[in-house]
Amino acid sequence: MRKRMYIFLLGLTLLGVTGCATESSNSNISPTFTPIVESEAKDNTGTPTPTIKNETNNSKKTPTPTKSSSAFLPNTKQEEPIIITKVDGLCEQLEQVDVSVQASYNSFNRMLSRDDELGLSGQSIFCIDESTGVVYFVNQGKDYYLYRLKDGEVKLAVAMPVKQVYTYQGLVYFMIESYEKYELEGLHNGDIYCYTPTTGTVELVYEAGAIEKSKEHRLTVNENGIYFSYFIETENKRNYYHYYLPFGESKPVEDTGMTTLKGWDNYVFNYTSNGTGIVLQNRSGNEEDNIELSNRGIRFCVKGDYLYSAERTYISCLNLKTGEETKYDFLEMWKSAVRNQSSLGDNSGVRVIESFTVTETDIWVTGFGTILGRLNLETKELSYSRICKDKNEALFYTIIELYTDGEQLYVTCGDFEGNRGRCDEAYFARIQTDTVENIAGYDFMVLEFLVE
Repeated sequence: MRKRMYIFLLGLTLLGVTGCATESSNSNISPTFTPIVESEAKDNTGTPTPTIKNETNNSKKTPTPTKSSSAFLPNTKQEEPIIITKVDGLCEQLEQVDVSVQASYNSFNRMLSRDDELGLSGQSIFCIDESTGVVYFVNQGKDYYLYRLKDGEVKLAVAMPVKQVYTYQGLVYFMIESYEKYELEGLHNGDIYCYTPTTGTVELVYEAGAIEKSKEHRLTVNENGIYFSYFIETENKRNYYHYYLPFGESKPVEDTGMTTLKGWDNYVFNYTSNGTGIVLQNRSGNEEDNIELSNRGIRFCVKGDYLYSAERTYISCLNLKTGEETKYDFLEMWKSAVRNQSSLGDNSGVRVIESFTVTETDIWVTGFGTILGRLNLETKELSYSRICKDKNEALFYTIIELYTDGEQLYVTCGDFEGNRGRCDEAYFARIQTDTVENIAGYDFMVLEFLVE
C-alpha cells in the first residue's frame, strides 16, 4: 500500500488577461489559412460532414460530455454550469528566436502510453513554441485555460478550456473541451482554433467537434498543415477518421498517413498481437516492413531517432536506426525509497515508474505516487526526493505528470482525499531542482506555483 501525507492548499486567484487595441502584422512568418465558420457537406473528396444538432433551448442545459482525454478530471460541485463562448486572447509582441533544440523536448511532453488518457496519439498540454521559446500550457485541474510562460512570468493567454496545444511559426493551435465543467455555447468539444499572439485574435479553424457522434478528437500541426482525427462509435466497433487541412485551404482532405497517431520515420506505433510489446507499423500498410520491438510501451516517446520508454524500474533509450539500447536503471534508488521490497520484483505485477521526462542534465522518474527520482546523466548519481509547497512543511504532494522545457522541471501535482485514490484538485508548478531540503528526515524539493 502506498503511504501518502496530504495537504490542503489556500484558495487561488485567477491571473488577468491583457488585451491589445491595435493589430500588428506577422505575415512574414505565419502560414495562412481560411477559418471555417460554416461547415460544408461531405463529398467524394472525403471531407467530413459536421452535423450540428439544433435544440430548442427554453432553459440552459449542461450537455452530456464525451469522456475527457485529460489525465485529471475536476471534482465538479457547482450547481450551475459555467458558460463558455469564443473570446480573444492576450496580445503581445514576441521576439523571434531559434529555439529548435529547446522545442525538441516537446517529445517528452507528448508521451504515449497504454493508459487510455494518453494512448497512441498522446496529449499535448505543455508546448514550447519553436520560434519564440514561449511555453504554452493548459492549467490542468483548475480552469483548463491556456496560459503562457515567458522569462519566468505567467499570463493568461486564452480564457477558453483547451486541449491538444500545438504551435507553428508563432501561431498557437488548439482544440477545446468542456472537461465536464463548462457549457460550450455554440461551440463543440474538439473544435479547432488558432490563437495569434501578435494580434490577440482567436479564430475558428474547423468545427471538428460538430461532426455528429464524433469523439476523442486529436490534433497535430506540422509544416504541412493541421491534422485531426476522431472516432464514431457504432453498435459493433469504433470507426476512426483521419483528416488534414493544408495551410491556405478551407476544406480538409483524408489523411491516409494517420498523422495524429505518433510514430517514427515512415512508421506508426501499435502494440504486438499478444500485447507484450510495441510494433512499428509501416504507414503504407505493408506488414512485411513492420518492426517489432521488445519495449513494453507503458510510457514512451520518440526524440529524434531514439525511443525512450519506461520499463518498470529503468528507462530504456533505444536507437531505432541501429538497434543499440542504453538502460538507465533506477532499481537501487527504488530499493532505498520503498519499504515494501516485494513490489519491486519482476513478477510482482506492480507498475513502478509511473511517468518520466528528460532534461539536458538529468532523467527524472516518478513512482509510488510521491517519489521523484533523479539520475544525473554525467555523474550517473542516483537520488530521490518528494515535493512540497514550503520548506517548513513536511507534507507530500502526489505527482500527476512531469513536463520540461529542456532545462526546468514542471509538474502537475495534487492532493488526495481520504482513501478514494483520486485527486480532488490539481496544481501546476515549477520544481526548484537546485535545492533539496531535508524536512523531518525526508528530502524535499520545493514547488513554485505558477497559476494562482
